[in-house]
Amino acid sequence: MKCERKNRRWAGLMAAVLLITAALFVGCNGENDDGEPQKPVEKPKDPWLNLSEEETCGANGYQWIDPESEEHLKDYWAFDEEFALFRVREGGSDQEEETIGLGIGHEMSADDDGYEGCIRVQAEDLAALSWMTVEYDYWDDVHQVVLTDLRKKEVWEGTEPTVRAVQYLAVTGKKWGTGRGISVGDTTEKLMEAYPEIQAQTDYDFYGYVGETAEETGVANHDGCWMFLPEGSNRSILFLTEGNTIVQIDLGDGLDGQIWSPAWTGTAPEK
Repeated sequence: MKCERKNRRWAGLMAAVLLITAALFVGCNGENDDGEPQKPVEKPKDPWLNLSEEETCGANGYQWIDPESEEHLKDYWAFDEEFALFRVREGGSDQEEETIGLGIGHEMSADDDGYEGCIRVQAEDLAALSWMTVEYDYWDDVHQVVLTDLRKKEVWEGTEPTVRAVQYLAVTGKKWGTGRGISVGDTTEKLMEAYPEIQAQTDYDFYGYVGETAEETGVANHDGCWMFLPEGSNRSILFLTEGNTIVQIDLGDGLDGQIWSPAWTGTAPEK
């Protein structure tokens, strides 16, 4: 009897479900008040779907960059010694001066000593308008972020090499210094002499950059952040300090504004 009652109960529930489903179906696809059949609601089409394959970059829905925009982009990413780091050579040297910095043509190479590997991800947000890939490169005391794979059909097809632009650079070692002679290990007094326009970051949250969590972010332990923010530029230099000593120097291009706090996160990939 119990099993029979259960079967009847389930049968009743199933019938109720079917009636509700049928009612919903009629409500969604029935007739209007005037007796005309209702039209199904269509999801608005993505405007990118109206572009031909020649105008889009694969399935990502971005336009190919045109020649004029490409030249403008190269001008924008021109190398500027103000936002560069120079190899510090003790005792002088006759060798050609080494530089790394923001822009095109002055990046670290995988052939440089201390290389630990890289992580490549698909470009997002503003970077994705001109680039397909962002590359995070790691050395023992240098981190760099490179925008690469220009949104150009020839680059997409592999018939033309891409330009590479360094967007972000962070150093924690003493081998590199700014054009004004400031390196990791220098004091804040020396920093203020070299950069009289330097500003202290007072509205800053150091959570995540202190103690054990600093190792996870890839940013040196610090309790101060000084900013070089020239007017009319998206580029900036950050000097991270612990006490009275510079422990990290970051150069960055915010694309639509200046970077006021460390943007680097993450550590090198496991080997």
